[in-house]
Amino acid sequence: MRYFILSAMVTIFAVSANAQAPEAPTHNWPELGVEASVDIRPAQPLYNFTADGDEGVWLQDFRKRWYYATVLGPCPGLGRAFGIGYDLRGSAGFDKSAKLVVEGFQCGLSSLVTSDIPPSKKEIKARIKARAAEKRARDAQARAAKRAAQ
Repeated sequence: MRYFILSAMVTIFAVSANAQAPEAPTHNWPELGVEASVDIRPAQPLYNFTADGDEGVWLQDFRKRWYYATVLGPCPGLGRAFGIGYDLRGSAGFDKSAKLVVEGFQCGLSSLVTSDIPPSKKEIKARIKARAAEKRARDAQARAAKRAAQ
C-alpha cells in the first residue's frame, strides 16, 4: 500500500512538473513606443528598473508594466546603479519632465515611452558595446575630416 501511494505521488509530481503554466503577457500596452506618464503614489512607487548603460533605463510600475526612459545626454553611474531615485518636480506622475536621481546626479529625460520587457543582460551589454563602437567610428571620422580640412 505504501508503495502504491508513493508511486502515485511521484506520478502526480511528474505530471505537474511537465504541465506548463500559461505565458504571462510581456506588456499590457495596446501600442509600444508611445509617450507615457507613470502614475506614482507613495504606497505604489516604481517597482523595478534595468539600466541601458548610461543612456536610458527600463522602468517597471507597480502594475508590472514597462516603460523606457531616454536620458538627456549620458547619466553618470546609471549603468552600474543598484538603486535610482526620481524627482517629480511637483507632479503626481512620472513623465519626461521628471528627473532621475543617480548617485546624487540629476538626469533629465528626453522621452518616456511604453515598452516591452527589457532584453537580457547579455543583450544589453551587446547593445552598449555596439553603441561604443559606433561612437568610436564617428569620432575617428570626425578627426579624419578635421585633418583633411586643415
